[in-house]
Amino acid sequence: MIGIFACVVLASGVVADAAVRSRTTLRETGPATGLIRSTRFWGVGPSADYDFDTGNIGTVQPLRLTFPAGAYYDAIVTMTLAYRTSPPGDRFVAAVVVRKGRRYGTVVHPSPNTSPIAPSTVRSSVTLTFRLTSLRGGTEYWFSPTVNVSHRDNDNKGSISSKNVLMVVDASKEAGIPPPPA
Repeated sequence: MIGIFACVVLASGVVADAAVRSRTTLRETGPATGLIRSTRFWGVGPSADYDFDTGNIGTVQPLRLTFPAGAYYDAIVTMTLAYRTSPPGDRFVAAVVVRKGRRYGTVVHPSPNTSPIAPSTVRSSVTLTFRLTSLRGGTEYWFSPTVNVSHRDNDNKGSISSKNVLMVVDASKEAGIPPPPA
């Protein structure tokens, strides 16, 4: 019974008018309620590995979104990931990097910029939330999850790896701000 309800809810979202373009999802979504939702899943997520003065940063293909032109949008980004870190003593963070227009475009800073992650040498999971304001409709934005080692105490070595990363972007028109000129 729950499965049938979920199918009906999902199907109703597909039938609604398209409100957001995404180059990384298979379909356009956007319920008539004014809330725009887009999701992306990465089986293998971002990572960071440091050994003294050398390091490697693993990245993923970004979620690319363009909100409808003629308005500004506020967005809540929810990121859930499974992760494993080097031993306690090191400190770890996760973030959502948002760039305007292209992979190395202008950075749009979410709030908070980074969120701490508890060290765990066994597979653990965490859900984090970030907020963005005044995203201009008609402009493409590139959303990328990231993880990093913010401080190393274990012989100057540290690592974090992630998998099963789910990012959900929920956006709505910004209230009280007139649309940009055409």
